[in-house]
Amino acid sequence: MNLNKLLPSILLLAASAALPTSAMAEFAGLANGRSADLNNLPDSSVEVGLTFGESDNLDYQYFGARFNYRLSPELMAYADLGTMEIETIDGIGFGIGAFYMLRDTLPNADTAIKFSYHSVGGDIDGNSIAIEGLVSGRNGLGSNPDLQWYGNLGFNRVSFDEGRGSDTELLLGGGVLFPTQSGELIAGIDYIDGLFFRLGYRHYMQ
Repeated sequence: MNLNKLLPSILLLAASAALPTSAMAEFAGLANGRSADLNNLPDSSVEVGLTFGESDNLDYQYFGARFNYRLSPELMAYADLGTMEIETIDGIGFGIGAFYMLRDTLPNADTAIKFSYHSVGGDIDGNSIAIEGLVSGRNGLGSNPDLQWYGNLGFNRVSFDEGRGSDTELLLGGGVLFPTQSGELIAGIDYIDGLFFRLGYRHYMQ
């Protein structure tokens, strides 16, 4: 099965399920914050991050940690754990996901596809499924070859318990990666019916 050819069909399928309603940022998740070329990352890493923003006049904040593990040269899986707050309502969230690198799709950039599932319990009860395409440059940003950039486009579907229904929104964003001696700093912005700012740090495990 050629996932490179299937990517447009997968995103089109997600679009057909979209509803004209609002949704929070990727429910209880961290920034994509990585190159689409998974060969640039070690086999395992850990990261911490903060997401904050506003949607439908509701303040949103998430702080969490992630463990990444490479299952194959093209496949990187991860697991999340963190706390989420919407206004004064709190919840504990966990999630799983994976990035699959798509080879030879663009001449001067790398691409990947991402699938994720997150769930939150506590005062907030809900879950989300996200499907995204990821693109990143091969030559750095501007005059600094070490400063990397990435962009993401996809759909995020959030379902709430207690009969609150579900929302699906287009997810559009991007960010930059700042290399350090032991990992990289992450700064990004996502738009999902509102602006969400993402900060984080990934530590490479040797």
